[in-house]
Amino acid sequence: MSAFATGPVCLDEMVTVMGQYPLDYTWNGWLTPRMDPHAVETVMHSFAKAAEEEPALPNSYSHRWEDDGTLVVTETFDEEEWVDVIEPDEDGLYDLGSHSWTWSVDYDPTTAWVNGLPYPKED
Repeated sequence: MSAFATGPVCLDEMVTVMGQYPLDYTWNGWLTPRMDPHAVETVMHSFAKAAEEEPALPNSYSHRWEDDGTLVVTETFDEEEWVDVIEPDEDGLYDLGSHSWTWSVDYDPTTAWVNGLPYPKED
């Protein structure tokens, strides 16, 4: 089993949330974090905010929660649509965009402070 670090993870410098990520694995050099439902909502809200601020963006994201806790994320790019069904892991965490989005550790203490997040630490 992989050892995990817990700390602020950043998606494309757009949003920082608390996440857990394996110390011995990356996807194409990017982190593969898992996060709680609150962090998922924060990320999805950031996509909605970006779409409001830049209506000409070619892609959009939406999500919904199933009664059993499954997360369904829909990405629309021009006329194409992709649906990602994400079930919580044994700890109730979700791997939102963990093998397709560019996640990195957020070492910026200003960002971490603004979001009320502690510095990264190993579990």
